[in-house]
Amino acid sequence: MIGGIDKPTSGKIFIDGIDVSTLKENEYTKFRAKKIGYVFQKYNLLEEITVKENIRIVHTLNGWNFDYNFEKEIIRLLDIQDILDTSPRYLSGGQQQRIAIARALIGKPAIVLADEPTGNLDKKRSEEIISFMKKSNIKFNQTYIIVTHDHNIAEQCSRIVEIEDGKIIRDEKNI
Repeated sequence: MIGGIDKPTSGKIFIDGIDVSTLKENEYTKFRAKKIGYVFQKYNLLEEITVKENIRIVHTLNGWNFDYNFEKEIIRLLDIQDILDTSPRYLSGGQQQRIAIARALIGKPAIVLADEPTGNLDKKRSEEIISFMKKSNIKFNQTYIIVTHDHNIAEQCSRIVEIEDGKIIRDEKNI
């Protein structure tokens, strides 16, 4: 529901003080593009365009500006500076995952929905990504909702909600 795929049958969803459950579809589409970043498990990269174009696509399509210094920081952190002019079709799964992370974070969204964001990365790169997410959580007041099977990653989060067979079996703050 936060991602806008389903509408609530009751209650309300507030993001940055706006009740998104009352927005019309086209309004929510625009709102979602600005306020929610997605790291899909399957990456959802466009093979017809370059890595750099994939990272910037939402901003380019909407004519929005973004922070080029922040873009450089993300590109450096994710170590993708050498592949910016490449098509994603020629890249490894780990490289594609790093591009998907860059695309999700580039606009400094209020919420980042991340489905196994480090699933195809080595331990060192995974630690760097989680560290970066924790820093941007504080610096940009972002909320990260991370789906992971990696207990080491989960234990670094400020709140852990564990679901088993569709039921919450753990919900605790982890400070």
